[in-house]
Amino acid sequence: MARNSGDFRILDKDLGRITNVERAMAQSARPLLRLGLALGFIGTVALIALQVFADQPALGMLVAGFAVAAYLVAVQLIEKDLRVTNSAISPIISNASVA
Repeated sequence: MARNSGDFRILDKDLGRITNVERAMAQSARPLLRLGLALGFIGTVALIALQVFADQPALGMLVAGFAVAAYLVAVQLIEKDLRVTNSAISPIISNASVA
């Protein structure tokens, strides 16, 4: 049973659509990955502060302070990552929109 060239063209289009869906899923998962890493970092810092300052009278305040500090560090790192990613991708996007 011989295949004509139209069958392969349809297959190429379908594979292209699947590839686009995979790329879209990977792009949509990136913010969730960053959020998960940030929450893990905040939790780890809070647990370390809890262990280090276990005998202090204001333990809750110390742990909360360390958690807020970890949050601020995580937000700054994520913002820097977004700036680097956007500046690296913007020439690619502008060249693709011209073509």
